Amino acid sequence: MANILEDLITQVDRLQRQVDALKRPEVGRWKSWTPTVTQGVAVTVTVDYARYFSLGKLVFLLAHLTVTSAGTGGTVITIGGLPLTNINSTGNSKTSGTFGLRDASIPTNYTGSVHGGATTLAMRTDNTAGSGIGQIPNLALASGDTIGFTLAYER
Repeated sequence: MANILEDLITQVDRLQRQVDALKRPEVGRWKSWTPTVTQGVAVTVTVDYARYFSLGKLVFLLAHLTVTSAGTGGTVITIGGLPLTNINSTGNSKTSGTFGLRDASIPTNYTGSVHGGATTLAMRTDNTAGSGIGQIPNLALASGDTIGFTLAYER
């Protein structure tokens, strides 16, 4: 009887090692991603932190970026490279998020909401209309500025 039990334990341990070696599903697990930034031109950034997870159709993003080149003033700042495409291509209420942008040259902090389309995001300051920050208010990203945001959306 002891041999049967030992054999069973050995087989269970071997099966567990095989299961552990399998690629685990990514649903509900944090993964890294690489956001891109555009403001009339491609803006280079250092990705300080960018992670996301998905759970069913829900996608949740977190990111903090440090700008290392300049954008074009009067042009909307957009975030691209979304890890999972957003089904919302009209920018309505299927996205929900907040952002903080630190303009290091002034210095001034801007906060507001994140809204998005199928493949890019834009940011709007509180109580302003328009396409997004960079255009309203008119500002140009510059080296040393930082952008942080969280966003939840349906894919």
